Amino acid sequence: MENINSAIYIMNALIVHELFFMLDDFGSGYSSLSYLHQLPLKSVKIDRSFVSKIDQNTDNQVIVEAIIYISQHFSLECVVEGLETSEEYTYFHEKDVAAIQGFHFFKPLPRGAFVTLLSSLG
Repeated sequence: MENINSAIYIMNALIVHELFFMLDDFGSGYSSLSYLHQLPLKSVKIDRSFVSKIDQNTDNQVIVEAIIYISQHFSLECVVEGLETSEEYTYFHEKDVAAIQGFHFFKPLPRGAFVTLLSSLG
């Protein structure tokens, strides 16, 4: 992201080919708020560090609520990553997010087991 204008140009060129972008680990590291209105993003992914034990951490609840609100304001999908417990699922189940992912649903699988799982789903 050293040259934001170049990144935006390349991203827009790829969007024409239906390739979309998600800001990963939002709320931590280099995921600056300024990227939300500069970059042509489709979604943001809430960082796992805010998801872990969210049912017990009111500070993280405030941060997550803010991220959900901000993503709605910018018409971005909001994805929750790293959900591992039923308590975390209960917290996020009624939230206005596009997707929830994590070990609570499935652990990583070898290719063959993944294909078998997909086949069994539909």
